Amino acid sequence: MKGLEIPEKVVTALNAGSRPAVTVTLNGHSCNTRVAKLRGRYLIGLSNTNRKAAHVQIGELVSVEIVVDTQPRTVVIPADHEDALRASAVNSFVR
Repeated sequence: MKGLEIPEKVVTALNAGSRPAVTVTLNGHSCNTRVAKLRGRYLIGLSNTNRKAAHVQIGELVSVEIVVDTQPRTVVIPADHEDALRASAVNSFVR
């Protein structure tokens, strides 16, 4: 279980498109992610960190709660990284 396969009817029921942003909860542990579609299957990746936090093993059958995540996704860039990006001619698009 490096990822979770989601039935198409579940993705359709979310009514948020074929690649919705979602919050997934397993064993009381929640993480924000996005549904992916690969070779006709709907998948949610589950990192090793999230598997450990949810106390699940690869290959284990799990029950999950999936809800659409409507919160805006923002990234806070540390000041030193922002300075480096601003100074870089390659990344001159950063304002």
